[in-house]
Amino acid sequence: ANTIGSDLGLLTDLVDLYLDENNFTGAIPTEIGLLTELEAFAIFNNQITGTIPTELSNLSKLKTLYLDHNNITGEIPFDLFSDFTEMIDFRVRANADLFGTIPITLKYMTKLSTFYLDNCDFSGEVPTELGQLTKLTELHLHQNDLLGSL
Repeated sequence: ANTIGSDLGLLTDLVDLYLDENNFTGAIPTEIGLLTELEAFAIFNNQITGTIPTELSNLSKLKTLYLDHNNITGEIPFDLFSDFTEMIDFRVRANADLFGTIPITLKYMTKLSTFYLDNCDFSGEVPTELGQLTKLTELHLHQNDLLGSL
């Protein structure tokens, strides 16, 4: 099996972790939360399954997170965005079984420039808090079941 092992959590000085386009399967190990120096985590274009681990919220220095084009399921953990105050580029696009509402805690990502949540199964109102993200230059919300206005 081509999975990401829990030993990943031993690399505690890691700043950038790019594992994209490797046909990885299985879930993101919860040990990812031990990499508190991490500023970039990219795992796009794999076959990752499971939910977004809540342990990602331990990565308060994270500026770039690419989880797009996988088979991630469930909802975005509500508190995740409130811990991502350094986040500039957040992408979860093309995870068809990623659902739920867009957490209002996105307002804490005040440095956010790029936000890709398209081609998922998000529903409910577009949070008005989106208007507080004044540095936003790219917003992709298409192909969801969102309501409301921007």
